[in-house]
Amino acid sequence: MPPTMQVDSGLSSGYATLLRALCPSNANASTPTTTVMDLSTPAVLDNNYYKLLPLNLGLFFSDNQLRVNSTLNASVNSFAANETLWKEKFAAAMVKMGRTQVQTGACGEVRLNCSIVNPASSSSSIELASSTPAVDEDGVATS
Repeated sequence: MPPTMQVDSGLSSGYATLLRALCPSNANASTPTTTVMDLSTPAVLDNNYYKLLPLNLGLFFSDNQLRVNSTLNASVNSFAANETLWKEKFAAAMVKMGRTQVQTGACGEVRLNCSIVNPASSSSSIELASSTPAVDEDGVATS
């Protein structure tokens, strides 16, 4: 008897059925299975992701958490209602992330597989910066 599949309570049952149908019946932990995060406009950079969350169509558990937290849900509602606001916040976040320096050597590593810490014997530690990066008042590394 196959194990009972648990579904996030914040996920639409119809969406859960669709996601199950996308997974091959012989899938295992090493089977790469992908899908889009935004069902209706997957190839467009827009605020539709936020419009889908109140419909219980968030792909990840963390998506539902944006809705159940009252502070975060206010942002979800604002972004869903105002695409210009979302684009402004998104652009500002991308600029801020772009200022972050890669941490290597004793401060970090370039991972061979982004979801797994490199084994101790890995030679992937590439020294990209020779000094500790400066940090601005928001804690963002500056160049």
